[in-house]
Amino acid sequence: MPSQLTNYRIFLASPSDLSDDRTIVEETINELNLTFGRPKGIHLDLIKWETHSAPGISKKSVQKLINNDIGDYDLFIGLLWTRYGTPTDEYQSGTEEEFNIAYEKFQKSSKSVQILFYFKKTPFSIDDIEPDQLKKIKEFKSAIEKDRKVLSGEYNDTFQLSSHLRLHIPIRVQELHENQSSKTVTSKIEPDTVEEIEVDSEVENGLLEYREIYDDSIEIVIQSLNRISDAMEWVSDELNSKTNELTALTLDKSRPLNRRSIKQILARAARSMDHFGNRIDVETPIFFESFQSAMDSLQNILIIYTSDFDEIDMNEVIQTRDSLSDLIESMSSSVGGIDEFISTVRSFPRISKDMNASKTKVESSLMELLDNTKISLSIASGLRGRYDDFLGETNV
Repeated sequence: MPSQLTNYRIFLASPSDLSDDRTIVEETINELNLTFGRPKGIHLDLIKWETHSAPGISKKSVQKLINNDIGDYDLFIGLLWTRYGTPTDEYQSGTEEEFNIAYEKFQKSSKSVQILFYFKKTPFSIDDIEPDQLKKIKEFKSAIEKDRKVLSGEYNDTFQLSSHLRLHIPIRVQELHENQSSKTVTSKIEPDTVEEIEVDSEVENGLLEYREIYDDSIEIVIQSLNRISDAMEWVSDELNSKTNELTALTLDKSRPLNRRSIKQILARAARSMDHFGNRIDVETPIFFESFQSAMDSLQNILIIYTSDFDEIDMNEVIQTRDSLSDLIESMSSSVGGIDEFISTVRSFPRISKDMNASKTKVESSLMELLDNTKISLSIASGLRGRYDDFLGETNV
């Protein structure tokens, strides 16, 4: 028997350099239709120019043809990375024009549309750098955040993008659902015709398995954070020791300054920096793979809570939320420590070739760690917000 679902159209805008990311957006929306949409009587319909626009001709521009074919929608998702896009008659790119259409609609009625915009931070090949394109992206980001009051997001890979969307799409669609209580655009959809996501043939994990995965992953995350902290403390002690040796050497007026001795001390300091950088490079994937596993488990736990149980042990939910809060606190502390250590590394004078090379490598490793930690912290904070909302809905 057909089920009556409230249909929300989601338009995805991005240049051509984000094809894999566009695929992830589609897969995530398919997943959300099953985990978020069905229990709430909502269907999410992804709108893309590839699937919802047809060949044709326009008196104005190809972009106008696409705009007309796309039509109305409820949620706008924009992505930018290395390319700003191809200019249209009125704007510097199709993505910019599509954003402005969404923004103008929001200005006319703030309850009619929501906007999610994300900027990808993954490093790219020097061969792909187009300074003019990057300049336009930077100017656009500044303009929408300062002048248009858009709170944008950042991500480094498709997992982070999917994690953001799993959190943010339900929040914004639920907001639209509440604001558009009189929305009449509904679809009678046969349950079997709603696009299904591919699942493994093995039996899906349940609440107990996801809790075990979360507990194990969190333990690895905490251990990894501690090892990173210990490594920073160790290299700081090593560098302080070498600095003291240099100071003693230069202050000793009883003998002439020995450049060879100075170079030997600096070489040992550089080796310590290299060893530290190698430890960070090993630890970074361990931390983030475990973090991703923990966040994925927490999201699935919350989905099971909301869709499968009439009565829930709320103390268990509170303990899970508090565990996440502890993780956020630890990660916030780590961000401060990493940021401070990067400043320390940058302050080292360019004394020798070996030291300069080690300094550059360590700074690069730490910046990658810091960027990923900040984005992961944003994902964890958003997920804690969903747990807070769930507890609020249950009056706990």
